[in-house]
Order: sequence, then structure tokens, then C-alpha cells
Amino acid sequence: MLSQFFAVLFSVLVLATPQPTPTPTTYNYKVYIPIHYVYRDPEKGVGLTYGNCEDTVNVGAGWAYRWSPWGASECEGLVEWVPQIHRMDWCNIVVKSPSQFVMGLNEPDLTSQGNATPLQGAMCQRQIELNYPNKKIVSHSPSDNDPQWLERSRNAYIDLYGHPPRWDALGAHTYQRVDEAKATLLWFVDKAKEWGIPEVWVTEYATMPCRYASVEESLQAGRDLTAWIRANPTITKFAWYAARLQPGDGWPGECITPLADYDTGSLTIWGDMYRDQ
Repeated sequence: MLSQFFAVLFSVLVLATPQPTPTPTTYNYKVYIPIHYVYRDPEKGVGLTYGNCEDTVNVGAGWAYRWSPWGASECEGLVEWVPQIHRMDWCNIVVKSPSQFVMGLNEPDLTSQGNATPLQGAMCQRQIELNYPNKKIVSHSPSDNDPQWLERSRNAYIDLYGHPPRWDALGAHTYQRVDEAKATLLWFVDKAKEWGIPEVWVTEYATMPCRYASVEESLQAGRDLTAWIRANPTITKFAWYAARLQPGDGWPGECITPLADYDTGSLTIWGDMYRDQ
């Protein structure tokens, strides 16, 4: 009887003893979140005809402008926005911009664009210098019809003020076939060296299919010219013309080379080419 009592007591004590809590099984996981990143090249730019800043990002460009002193709010934080004093009646305009640069007149040698004599260009340049004492200035950008307009305007400035204009870069345009385009751009490079100016910006260029035997030939010309521009150490920035275009936007429809479709924003064959350069 006594043995049965102790057996029951032992059973009760065993059952009453707290049992250790099992340690839960833990697992360590590494979660990888894919990130889509587009490199934004600080040398490569885009002329934004309609202000669609996503076109700049989609081709991997790091800067943009819109032939205007005023910025595009949709570009803030995405790319460097460079203001331009496009025409004579804007020479007195002062705008704030995070870019360290401001650009001068656009194709002042053409009546349909900046439309200024070399003397007027010199006077506008002086006003830009006074308005933007802390910014670097890209010169007026003449068309490839008359690059020498820039030299005549520089001479006019010296005659007026007794010293050369404050240019930190020369602006150049070309829509010529590749060999002619290289010759034009080398003229600007040589003048930059002669005048002690460290940079040349090619702010408009394209290899238009209406000047080649086929679209493919003009695409290859675009690749070749862009590679040549990149290889020249004096040319520090370049911008294809243009982001989006419609027939009648300055050139016949068979000549235009838009980077993106006007309606959808999808990259065109020109956009694909420029993105890959």
C-alpha cells in the first residue's frame, strides 16, 4: 500500500515539474529587390522641344535644355537643367537655376532663330555677364551656316569693352554630313584653344536621313559622329536634336530624327541609337 502511495506521489511530482519550452526554429532569409537603374551621362544631353523630361532619362542623358531661360519643373532632381537666353529680347532676364551654366543666343545668325547682328550679340553677351556674375557662360551658338558669326561677335565685344567676352565654353551646332560636321566642330575646337576657352558644347546636332542614301546609313552616321564627339577631349557636352518632333517642326518630315514618339513617348530608332552611345 505504501509503495503504491509513493508511486502515485512520484507521478504527481513528475507531472508538476515545469517542462522546458522548446526553442522555435528560426530561418534567415535574404530578400533581393530588383532596382531599375538608368545611367545618366553628364556629357550627353537632350533638347526638350516639348518639355518631356522622361525622354532625357530614357536615353541615359544627364542634362537638358529647352531654348528658354525658364526651367521645367518635371526635370527637377532628374537631370541638370541648363537655362538659355535664346533671343535678344531675353538678354535682360535673370532666372535662378541649380546649374552652374547659362547658355547664350540660339543661332543668332538666322533671322528665324536668335536673329542678332554680331554687335547686338556682343551687347547681349555683356548683359548676360552682368546678370549672371557667378555662373559659367556658354557662348551664343551660331548655326552651321555661319560659324564665323561667333568670331565677328567676339571682335565686336572687344571693340566695345576692351577685352574678350567671358565665355567658359563655346556653343556649336551642326546638321551636316559627318565629314562636314567634323570640320565645323573642329573649327570651334581650334577657336576654343586659340581664345583660351576650356570647353566646346555641341548643343544641337543630328544626322538627318534626308542627307543620306538610307535611314540605316544616317543611323550609322549618328553613331560615328557621336563616337567622334566623345573622343574629342575639348567637347564636354553634346545634345541630339531633339526629344520629340512633329513634321513641320523646323525640318521636313523626312529629315527629322526625334528620340521619342510624339504621342506615346516610346523611343524611336534614333532614341535607341542615342541611348546606346
